[in-house]
Amino acid sequence: MTERFPARYYDGKMAQTHDVLVSFEASGLTIYLHHNEPAIHWDYPQLRIPNRPEANRPLFIYHRDKLNATLMILESHSHSSLFSLLPKSALPNISFQLSWKIISLLSLISCLIIIGIYSQFIEITGVIADLFPSSWERALSDRTLNQLYRNKIVCNAHHGNDILTIISDRLRAASSKKVNLTIEVIKDKAINAFALPGEKIVILSGMIDDTQTPEELAGILAHEMGHVIKNHPTQQFIQNFGIGLINGLLFGNMGDTSNIISFADNMYHLHNNRHSESEADDVALQLLVKAQISPGGVATFFERLEKREILKGTASKLFNFVSAHPLTAERIQHIRMTPPPLQEKPILTNDQWNALKSICQ
Repeated sequence: MTERFPARYYDGKMAQTHDVLVSFEASGLTIYLHHNEPAIHWDYPQLRIPNRPEANRPLFIYHRDKLNATLMILESHSHSSLFSLLPKSALPNISFQLSWKIISLLSLISCLIIIGIYSQFIEITGVIADLFPSSWERALSDRTLNQLYRNKIVCNAHHGNDILTIISDRLRAASSKKVNLTIEVIKDKAINAFALPGEKIVILSGMIDDTQTPEELAGILAHEMGHVIKNHPTQQFIQNFGIGLINGLLFGNMGDTSNIISFADNMYHLHNNRHSESEADDVALQLLVKAQISPGGVATFFERLEKREILKGTASKLFNFVSAHPLTAERIQHIRMTPPPLQEKPILTNDQWNALKSICQ
């Protein structure tokens, strides 16, 4: 009988995970569920393993055709058995083709950090972020999101994503910079939205529940688009993990999960600095006015959140928009002082807004 190893399995549909046993066969791996349920077979060519195996750490395996399905192999000594059977296409062997300019620039940054000139490093992170290939940013975004929400429930009830696209397309059309935006709504009662590398925005369902008008949600989306357009998420990653990131880029060790875990934690807890928030606000106001959407909606939303925080006296235990995007009276006043568009156009019909509010139901 083929040896079986303990693992945990998430089918990508239900919220719960399952304790299972896994065996490695000639053509693929087999997942044995409990309660006499039929075994599940994954062919090796369909597997995707984004990270290199680490001692005493679980190994995450994904199926290319099963959205969000995840298998976590618990015993590290079983990794060698699996890797001896896998095709090269499934192995976490991420190679990068670097131009001499990128290599030279990354080497320069390493030297700057090593000799302690951190301020100079901060100044050129924007340049480095703009040189990042989109494939690197997408990989970083996917790994970060997997760390934050390993059993995430992506919402799209009542064609909610199509309706959300109506808002985002209107804002994108107002941008002078082409943005290949991806928006994902995740079921979570926290009131938050955040941008990730690779032109991705995540909106938690609690944010949609809390907004009261399409204009409020459009303002939040425009603010996160401001972070995307200014490439703040990638800059933040470089600033926080410059040395480890550069080593990964130069020596092919981007599979190391420690930086990704730390970055995910920072995305969830770190306060954005005043400069990046101001930049995102400025971009958001330009987008809203040009898209003929009143900036008053986002100002009203900010004021409501600020009042709620003052009444509580302390920050909510739930991570929310205020904790990650610190509000100031100056910021809200700046939004209020922005001249509205000469002519405002409705964003959504009442039916579309109601459907969007039910995106996770």
